[in-house]
Amino acid sequence: MAAEETRLQILRAAERLFAEHGVDAVSLRQVSVAAGQRNTSATQYHFQDKQGLVEAVLWRHSEAIQRQWEMTLDTLEGETISIPALVALLVRPLAAKLQDEDGGWEYVTLCVQLLAHPTMPLTQTRSATAAAPRRVMGRVIAETGIAPALVPLRALRVTSLIYQSIHTYGNLARRGVAPVSFDLFVSDLIDSVTAVFCQPPSDATRELLVV
Repeated sequence: MAAEETRLQILRAAERLFAEHGVDAVSLRQVSVAAGQRNTSATQYHFQDKQGLVEAVLWRHSEAIQRQWEMTLDTLEGETISIPALVALLVRPLAAKLQDEDGGWEYVTLCVQLLAHPTMPLTQTRSATAAAPRRVMGRVIAETGIAPALVPLRALRVTSLIYQSIHTYGNLARRGVAPVSFDLFVSDLIDSVTAVFCQPPSDATRELLVV
């Protein structure tokens, strides 16, 4: 079996087990067995450790999304982009993962697990700190003029809002009880994230900013 095919089998097994049992409850050996590998050290051989495996799962799903972000921003270089359009660029491909049968749901579930993970927080992973997401967020921040002290707070809040919302909707949809259509959900999520970015600080917040 080719090395790339083996890696893909391991990644698919890992994301499935992570979604079912939680990233901390799954061992590299369990992943190797679930991937049908005779050598139970196969996962360690290909990915070194748990963090390397998690990073590879995240990159498997986010690489294409990030290429899309880069190409869109390259096309619009030098042009003004509205904040809702920038947020839509951020949100739509992530929400579309719910319709990706090749591990999309598992990917979203893993991202939610990592939001507040003590050693592998989502915002510090390779996928989150790559050039493309920083470039999109940079454009949003530039357009909104958010006070520098509020940027990390708004960015963290938006990250949580996006992934938690997508996961909650996906969970309801999988049970057949989603309250609204997928398109309406995505449109409202874009509105909600835009509101978080655009909301000006209150007088109380401004007072704290100058302290």
